Amino acid sequence: MLNLSRDTQADVIEAFNNTSRYLDDIFNIDNPFFATMVHNIYPSELKLIKANNSDLVVSFLDLHLSVVNGKIISKIYDKREDFNFEIVNFPHLDGDIPRATSYGVYVSQLIRFARCCTKVEDFNMRNISITSKLLRQGYRYHKLRKTFAKFYYRNPLLLDKYNSNLKTLLRQGLSQPDFYGDVIYKLRKILGHNHFNTLFVKTIRKFIRRGYDRVILQRTACLVVDLSTVGHHAFLFNCATTGQVVDSMTMST
Repeated sequence: MLNLSRDTQADVIEAFNNTSRYLDDIFNIDNPFFATMVHNIYPSELKLIKANNSDLVVSFLDLHLSVVNGKIISKIYDKREDFNFEIVNFPHLDGDIPRATSYGVYVSQLIRFARCCTKVEDFNMRNISITSKLLRQGYRYHKLRKTFAKFYYRNPLLLDKYNSNLKTLLRQGLSQPDFYGDVIYKLRKILGHNHFNTLFVKTIRKFIRRGYDRVILQRTACLVVDLSTVGHHAFLFNCATTGQVVDSMTMST
């Protein structure tokens, strides 16, 4: 760069200002001079291999970049997803680790996703993927919801580009568990109460307003109260019949 003339090679200087390197990865944006001038940068013994086949799509570090209608669209790229085995990452809550720190890992990944993903669909896809894994590793659905809500309100500048409210992001971006642990806790508290039916309806409706899935709510209720009670309140769930839910639970066991 120091050997280039500002008077006669201004276009070359501008082009190379859009070229960068991180360790062994070189990234070019609109630099038609790189291929013809690379011998002035690296020795002939060092072979450079072009990693992308298309000039409009490329993966660089943890980003997948594409040019669409003259704009650069970015999303997460993780080469570990190309492996034919599952990668062990993120803490398991059955270990001897602080809970707050574990849910903090989720927040750090959300910030990464929001910074890297141009489109809300890609952000939601990443959120579904990580929450699905975290649920399998002992994380609680209602705590993931609360953690996401804190992230949402604390990072408005990151999320404004998605033009989506909290309820929409929770509904479209969080993976669902097999059952809701917090719903089981609430139902057990009112079990045997003199006004159980009224409290049951009130409790289920509260979780429906929060965006909880009706099918999973029905399945969860079947774990606490008898089937006839759940069937009596089938109007709340407006989904599969109680028998169908029990069948699906039996098949998955």
